[in-house]
Amino acid sequence: MEHPFKISTYVRGIADGVTNELRVSGVAVIMDRRRHRDTDIHHSCKIEGVDDSKHRGQLARAWHYCRATALSKTSVLEIQAFIEPDQSGYRDCQVYVGDYVPVSHEFVPSMMQEYHDWLMSPDEGGVIHAAIAHCWFTNIHPFVDGNGRTGRLITNRILNHYYLQNMHLRFGDRQKYYEALQPANHNELDEFVLFVCDKLWRQKNGN
Repeated sequence: MEHPFKISTYVRGIADGVTNELRVSGVAVIMDRRRHRDTDIHHSCKIEGVDDSKHRGQLARAWHYCRATALSKTSVLEIQAFIEPDQSGYRDCQVYVGDYVPVSHEFVPSMMQEYHDWLMSPDEGGVIHAAIAHCWFTNIHPFVDGNGRTGRLITNRILNHYYLQNMHLRFGDRQKYYEALQPANHNELDEFVLFVCDKLWRQKNGN
């Protein structure tokens, strides 16, 4: 199944270069995840304004589940249920994300089925695969709450599949992160792919 996003040839070249250059061993991926786990969880919650022990604990449980489970629409539902157990399941109302208006809740199940079908047989790889998975999911915005935290877990799960380390988003990245996501609301993916590439490259160089 084909994804709905536009990606320039120039950005594809950068993403392919980063994917090939930054691959590490499976042991290095595991050690990186363990070393940064608590800090990643803290900042992912802080980005959403829910940085308390309850939400960090819920995200930690989702983190462990996501590490051990193949991605599918069922596992995505389970991940979100760990993150926001009181608001689990697909939304049954309209939501608004700043100026962006996601699809009506009536279309969420069918759109998540399309997303699932693509996850099962993606037409892209590496950094681009991870970027599409994040943006497609957040565009659908299938849940009332927990979409951002779920999307970031999905992104890192896919990066790890290609022997790439997690993208360690920090609260200080919040503005650039949201700015890079905005064009993806209109299926333009270049800015978000470049954002992911820049984060991964800076991490490699200790920045």
